[in-house]
Formats: sequence, structure tokens, C-alpha cells
Amino acid sequence: MKRVYACLMLLLMLSSMMGCSSTTNPANENYLLDEKFDTEAYLPGYDMQPAFQSADGQFCSEGSVYYTVLNSWIFYYDRESDTSGILCGKPECAHKDASCTAYAGNMMGCIQVYDGKLYWLSGSTPYRMDLDGTNREVFQKVEAMNGLSPQFYIHRGYLYTCLVGFQVTSAEAQGTMEIKRYPLGEEAEPVIVFHKEYPYNNIWYKCRFSGNSMYFMIDDAQDLDVESMMQHRELYEYHLQTGELEQLWSLEENWTVYGMEVTEEGVYVLNLRTDYNVTDRSHIYLSYFDFR
Repeated sequence: MKRVYACLMLLLMLSSMMGCSSTTNPANENYLLDEKFDTEAYLPGYDMQPAFQSADGQFCSEGSVYYTVLNSWIFYYDRESDTSGILCGKPECAHKDASCTAYAGNMMGCIQVYDGKLYWLSGSTPYRMDLDGTNREVFQKVEAMNGLSPQFYIHRGYLYTCLVGFQVTSAEAQGTMEIKRYPLGEEAEPVIVFHKEYPYNNIWYKCRFSGNSMYFMIDDAQDLDVESMMQHRELYEYHLQTGELEQLWSLEENWTVYGMEVTEEGVYVLNLRTDYNVTDRSHIYLSYFDFR
């Protein structure tokens, strides 16, 4: 298939599309867990790695070593020594069953390095172990991740879970999008960061972290016809320090998002189509790719 990369268009979205804050913090509480987190600068070891956020939990790294999951097994590759293999710290292990420390089981596509340990989600169970494949353990409980597109993210001392659910009302299916926040490694009730029902039950989302902000975009397709697909699209910013949730915009678009990135300049959205009629906009930058 011929792949043509169209030019990048950086356009600002109308300030009139900016939404109001969905939640407020009247008591001015500070939800940062450590003084070192009171910065917008990137914190290695404590922030979601920007180089791998677009991989949506498929890759991560520490130093010269990369980690990924293939067919329920955790693998590593060390670019300095040019060595790779299953990440198991037991010399006698045959790497055949769940007794192997590298066995990820029903992996949900989430693997992350945080503060010197490797984390992943198997079913609804979060695991962690040392970077050499030893000391594997279940480190806390999260509520059941029964639904579609489950993900988890660890950023500045909190574990966030994202899940698309659905329910049938009056013979019509409705989708739900929910994001929860847990203090990492503690047994505590989660904080509901976001919960909303959507009418079409064709929900797609992307989450990205930058400093003390979490950005997430949600699409709900009105139909699944690729040629005429209309998306109800929303972009939110969750302020980690104050716990405030702000809807940046909500609009209808007839194109499909391929990816989303956050930089110092703004939020980049990659579109799969080039036949979209672009108008003058503010707040978000658009980059277009044509993969046909």
C-alpha cells in the first residue's frame, strides 16, 4: 500500500471552543505527594516516559535496556551489550509456565518503568519486579478492569486506570469512559477522575501526561462507516496538583485520530485523512498523515 506523508499543518483552534472547568478545588488542596513533584519539568524515574507514551504501554526503557511484552512474556533488549531475551531472574527457570517471573499472563498492554522497578497489569492485577527480573510481586489491588481498552499509567506517585465500559438501556447500547486514581502501593479507595456516558458505544481514547497535567481525548463514533464516520470528540485536562478537571473543547469531526502527543507548544493530533476542510482554530495543533 502506497504510503504518502502529507505536510504537517499547525493550526490553532478557536478560543470559543474552550470549555469551562468541570470540577473545582474550592479548598485549594494540594494533591501532590512529594515536594519534588511541584514542577512542570520532566522528572526521570517518576514521569511517564514521553518517548514511549505513543506506544500506549507496549514499550518502556531504563538506561540502555528496553522492555516489552510479546505473547504473554516480558522481554528485554540491551542496546549496549546487544543482548536480549526473556526477563527472568531465576537461572534454573525453563520459562514454560506461570512460575517464570517473566510470565505476564493476560497482559493488558501496559508495561512501565517507575522509580527503578518494572510494572505491568495482568487482568485486573498489577505486578512489579526489579529490573533484573527478580522479586516479582502483586503490590496492590485495583477495582476490576472488566471492559474494553484497559490501560494503566504511573505518574508522580499515583496509579491511574482507564477503562471503556458499556451497558444496554432500552435495547440500546451506551458506552462509558472512566478514569480512576490510586496512590501507588497503598490500599485505598480510588478517586474518580472522570466518568461519563456516551450514546454510541464506539469509544476510543488517548491519555498523555506532561508535568502536573493529564490530557485525555475521547472519541465516540456515531457510526462505523469509514467514509462517513462522524466523531464526537472531547479533550480534557486534569490538573494533578489541584484535582481540577477542565474540558478544553468538544466538537464534531469527520476524521479519525491516529495518535496524540503533548509538547511544550501544545497538543498534537495526527489525522489519518487529508481531505478534512481545515478552518482557523486555537489551542490544538493538527498534524496530518495520509497512509493510503
